[in-house]
Amino acid sequence: MVFGEFQDELTSVFGDIIGWAIGHVILFLSLGAIILGIRERNHIINNSGLGRSHALDLCVFLLLTAVLYFVYTTIFQFESVASWALAATSSLSLRWMVTVLG
Repeated sequence: MVFGEFQDELTSVFGDIIGWAIGHVILFLSLGAIILGIRERNHIINNSGLGRSHALDLCVFLLLTAVLYFVYTTIFQFESVASWALAATSSLSLRWMVTVLG
């Protein structure tokens, strides 16, 4: 299953048939949004107002958040949700310190 436990929750809330249909609608809408984003990438890049520095900043933030999540869950044995929250806030704090404080 693609959704894992989320699909189980969909089927328990809506029943087997409607839960299956909602899951597939979510998959098709996600796939459609990805395809649309790929087809219109030049328009998005040129008109979004975001440049390479913003994209690099986002990539560094996501990479640092993933590394910190790994550290918090494996070394410190924190729970998953707390690790994501702590990793994201730590990454944003570190970014602020580097950007503002130099």
